[in-house]
Amino acid sequence: MQSVHAYYQPVLSLADGRTVGHEVLGRQWMNDRLLSLGAFFASREISTEQKLEVDRRLRREALDKAVHENYGGLLFLNIKPEWILNFPEGRYPTIMFVEEAGLNPAQIVIEITEDLFAGEIRDLYRKIRLYRDAGFKIAIDDFQFHHVDRLLELRPDIVKVDRALVADLSLKHDTGHFIEYISSFAADSGITVLFEGVETETELEAAYRAGAELVQGFLFSQATEQFLADDPAFAARMLPARKAVFESLRERLLFSIEMEKRMDALLESLLSRVPLATESDADRLDLFLRSLFTELPVDCFRLYVCDAAGVQLSSNVEVNEAGIRLRPEFRGRNWSFRPYFLENMLRMIEYGRGIISRPYIDQGSRQKIRTFTRPLDSRRFIFVDFHVGAIR
Repeated sequence: MQSVHAYYQPVLSLADGRTVGHEVLGRQWMNDRLLSLGAFFASREISTEQKLEVDRRLRREALDKAVHENYGGLLFLNIKPEWILNFPEGRYPTIMFVEEAGLNPAQIVIEITEDLFAGEIRDLYRKIRLYRDAGFKIAIDDFQFHHVDRLLELRPDIVKVDRALVADLSLKHDTGHFIEYISSFAADSGITVLFEGVETETELEAAYRAGAELVQGFLFSQATEQFLADDPAFAARMLPARKAVFESLRERLLFSIEMEKRMDALLESLLSRVPLATESDADRLDLFLRSLFTELPVDCFRLYVCDAAGVQLSSNVEVNEAGIRLRPEFRGRNWSFRPYFLENMLRMIEYGRGIISRPYIDQGSRQKIRTFTRPLDSRRFIFVDFHVGAIR
């Protein structure tokens, strides 16, 4: 192929906008137009040998440029899984290129896209680890919902979130929670999250909300013939999105704090007027909870009481269009295994006040709810479930 060259799209830090690296992408001039080589590498009509020849030419060009310009950033190289798996055991060409060029292997990020891979995944991972053993970094490219097991198996240095998920974040609540979970897991595991394909301010805000560390996309720059140095314009472009997300999170937290204060005051007032059942009397505890419903906000739909070990002492006292009903089958259930239960319990005991959960999906109703929890005394805690948006 003629007129094929390596182009470089910058990868930026969301913390300060600096350029931390570049992804190497193939481009071809044809009829005075610059075309991506994506279709070339995806075509089934073109032999693997031809693709490998072009790909290695691009990689070598990028590595030579990095040496010639004394480039110190990360260099992201895409390698198809079947190329890795089918290559004989031994020293891979890219490893030899880097050693011959005298580059630091820690600068090189091997991007693996596995969507179209049909072979044995463990064999692939075993060969990928040869790059890691040589000092290279590993990235999972185009990360999607069904790739969670790959994070556990491979433990990459970087996970690149697929653009389809990035665009979906502003539309679907569950997608946002999934990405937040992945970001949380990545942070705990020392994995860097990179949002790729960011083209709009909304997608940039989604990256900040999800806790990503790196970003790339047309919002900042297309791939160019040169490595791009740090540019104040990149940081300036990030500032509005960062401020918008900060203010949104601040408002949400202030709302939660105010909600906690109001619910704390309301229950304090109710407890001073409504007799509290003795610790061993579950039936009277149910009556106590029933008596609270008329005083609570209209969108409160469930009350129950647990002890500090997570054992439910009361029935579920629930309200719907038909009225109030008791569900004694919930007595004796233990909820201590739920995420954050122990943390929240200790916080309440330490500070002597109630706390409000973040929104979550209730397993029974499949609706989005929040739970306010407050000490009744030193051993018992009341749980008040609300539909999201109830207390304004």
